[in-house]
Amino acid sequence: MKRLVGTLCGIISAALFGLGGILAQPLLSEQVLTPQQIVLLRLLIGGAMLLLYRNLFFKQARKSTKKIWTHWRILTRIMIYGIAGLCTAQIAFFSAINYSNAAVATVFQSTSPFILLVFTALKAKRLPSLLAGMSLISALMGIWLIVESGFKTGLIKPEAIIFGLIAAIGVILYTKLPVPLLGRLQI
Repeated sequence: MKRLVGTLCGIISAALFGLGGILAQPLLSEQVLTPQQIVLLRLLIGGAMLLLYRNLFFKQARKSTKKIWTHWRILTRIMIYGIAGLCTAQIAFFSAINYSNAAVATVFQSTSPFILLVFTALKAKRLPSLLAGMSLISALMGIWLIVESGFKTGLIKPEAIIFGLIAAIGVILYTKLPVPLLGRLQI
């Protein structure tokens, strides 16, 4: 049952993430909101909903929630995670949408596993496996085709590429930064 619930939560969150980018595009193109305003609203509302849900339905979680506010090291790490990870990825993603569209921004943000693969290979001082290398090359070729045709048609501006790649780095940060916290807070 837990596996089914986890799978459903993953599917729903991925669908809502995609829907969020698509819904943000008209707001950005009509200049109703800036990328920073969208991220502020999104993170405040999402964070408040998660805290409320967690504290209402998980009695044991209340202790670790209080622990966050009493240990400055934990609070500092969470703030670094929020600023360097979440805000970087979100603001860069919505800025990429602002300069192009949701599809292009998503393609560039989705390069994060490949960037992580390159960094890991450099750190380990060895080449990735053949399959990983072929995946990296095919992904780069696909991105090159998107960028080249986007430049020709004028749909992709250099700013969109820069912000898309910054968003990918932000995804890596918000994936890696909370790992030490998960064990300490027993979430």
